[in-house]
Amino acid sequence: MEEVCTDNANVFLGIFVGCAIASIVLLTVCSGTALIYRPYIRYVYRKMTRTDVDKKKMKENAKIRKGKK
Repeated sequence: MEEVCTDNANVFLGIFVGCAIASIVLLTVCSGTALIYRPYIRYVYRKMTRTDVDKKKMKENAKIRKGKK
């Protein structure tokens, strides 16, 4: 029969190694997903209509915020 690990140092080392492996796997999956979907996300944002900014209205709003008329 195999021995069950009861030494605290080995248990904590196993937990640490398991967390490190899980972190590496998660980082790899997220990075891969971002690399794969990056062109699609750019396509979606370029397809969206952009709103035009009214410079005159911006100046009026700035004056109102500053307390001027």
